[in-house]
Amino acid sequence: MSRPSYRLLYDLRRLPCASRFALRFPVTLSLAAPLVTLGRPLDVPPGEPLRLVAPFEKDARKWERLRWTDLAGTRRFALTSRGEASVGLARVQTYRDVVAGYKHHPEPKRLGADGRPCHRQTVGLLSRRPVVALETVCVGKEAHRLEEVAAGLIAGVDDVQSVYGARPEGTEGTTARRGWAKVAMPALRRLAAEPGGVTALAEAAGLTARHVRYLLSEERTGQKGARERLIAAGADAARRRRGVRIPPRGAAFKSTATADIATLAAFVASAAERVCTSCGAPLAGKRAHARYCGKGCKSRAERERRAETIAGNDHAVAAD
Repeated sequence: MSRPSYRLLYDLRRLPCASRFALRFPVTLSLAAPLVTLGRPLDVPPGEPLRLVAPFEKDARKWERLRWTDLAGTRRFALTSRGEASVGLARVQTYRDVVAGYKHHPEPKRLGADGRPCHRQTVGLLSRRPVVALETVCVGKEAHRLEEVAAGLIAGVDDVQSVYGARPEGTEGTTARRGWAKVAMPALRRLAAEPGGVTALAEAAGLTARHVRYLLSEERTGQKGARERLIAAGADAARRRRGVRIPPRGAAFKSTATADIATLAAFVASAAERVCTSCGAPLAGKRAHARYCGKGCKSRAERERRAETIAGNDHAVAAD
């Protein structure tokens, strides 16, 4: 039997009868059609839940001729594996779409050559991404309901996921404050204690040296914007100490606060392991504040910093 050149991706599952959405479509074994990013029919408003299902059909050649029903409503749509979506027509995802997506597939578990989490445009040698746990929250699995969240039938995971144990209001803000006090403060104080460290952090963060000393004097939780800039500056300084080149920050290159805090945590954990900023060679036997193993590495680092400064100025001029 010949197979279609664009075979549809399909998902066989039993719809939970306890769901009020599944009761509208009383077929326990069905086909669910995943759509491409812009594959929603044009007559479906953006953000409206949409999940297309159809009665199970063993012959894959008939899938595109089936009438697919919206699980959250009563409307029916047709599917196509070629071209674009239109009114009443959805563009379904195929195996070819999945294979093509691997070309620009991000890898959150890895770091790129620039020390940032691997994204779609990352090129070069990847390295492991350090993971630092700031706090532990116990949650329930609720597998069936999470599938409905992923399909867009429920607004958010917070509506269906159980949280066990005390959890203060504003968890994201609480996590940020704990990360500042537990991770960022020790790392930034270590960087500021180096010769010229306060001045370097102030210039990189766009703050005054007095402001930096004020933020690092006690466990202050205010001034969120200043803290974020200081954390980003400290994370860049920590990456340079590991021999990682830092691209100029711009509109298309924004810092991730969580990644910066993880970088500072790794910096504190590896503080005892002193290595050359340029080549990564051990600095055993060197003076306490030594950053390079020799004059050659120091000259190379200075040339790279000048090149980064020129690139940053060119980026700023282009942005203006």
